[in-house]
Amino acid sequence: MGNHPIIVQKYGGICLETPAKIRAVARSLADLHGRGHRVVAIVSAMGTTTDQLIQMAHQVSPAPNRR
Repeated sequence: MGNHPIIVQKYGGICLETPAKIRAVARSLADLHGRGHRVVAIVSAMGTTTDQLIQMAHQVSPAPNRR
């Protein structure tokens, strides 16, 4: 892994909404690793999960914390 940089990539939302898309992301990360890069992958909510969580927060509080 020598002089290769650390590559940090974040994935979420639409690019994780189906198993096929998750596999595509995994292939991309595996390819980078196979070429000797050190890879850090950050994943967040799949599909419209974030939108659903925000809607639920508004059902609990009229002004939910933005975090």
